[in-house]
Amino acid sequence: MTSIHAKHLLFSFCPATWVFSHGVNVFALEDNSRFSVLQSRIHEPWARLLSSSMRNDLRYSASDCFDTFPFPAAEALAPPATWKPSAPASTKPAPA
Repeated sequence: MTSIHAKHLLFSFCPATWVFSHGVNVFALEDNSRFSVLQSRIHEPWARLLSSSMRNDLRYSASDCFDTFPFPAAEALAPPATWKPSAPASTKPAPA
């Protein structure tokens, strides 16, 4: 989800149970990889180039910016086959 009019381009996760107003763009993404690309430095210049503005604020249009953005192939966004997430840090206090 991102606001249509904003000074800064910012995307966020929101629960699917929320009801949204006409002042936001909502994206149903299949994975976190596409979210990270939207939030990256790669997408922002694209959005600023193709968006209109209101005063100095960005007016993000999903049809102009999101739909036309050349997302990397799914294979490029997937972690390597050898990658394994690290074990979570222990929450137990260290022995004295």
